[in-house]
Amino acid sequence: MPTKKQIPIAEMLIGRRVKVISSQNKCTVGIEGLVVNETKNTIILETKKGRKILLKNQVVLDLGGKIVSGRELIGLPHERF
Repeated sequence: MPTKKQIPIAEMLIGRRVKVISSQNKCTVGIEGLVVNETKNTIILETKKGRKILLKNQVVLDLGGKIVSGRELIGLPHERF
């Protein structure tokens, strides 16, 4: 797994640009877009080709230079505080 910089787990994802740098589903590697919503187990991205739903437990994301495993993001934002 890539080395990651520490980020606050409670950090809001909605409204941020993200890129999938690693995934158990190889079809999602390289997808990038704007986070428009998140649920306990998913992140919903608006991409150039439409909305994509990513499973948090399957992805590693680049959040503008900060690398984070989706597993650390499981749960709703208010539950991560």
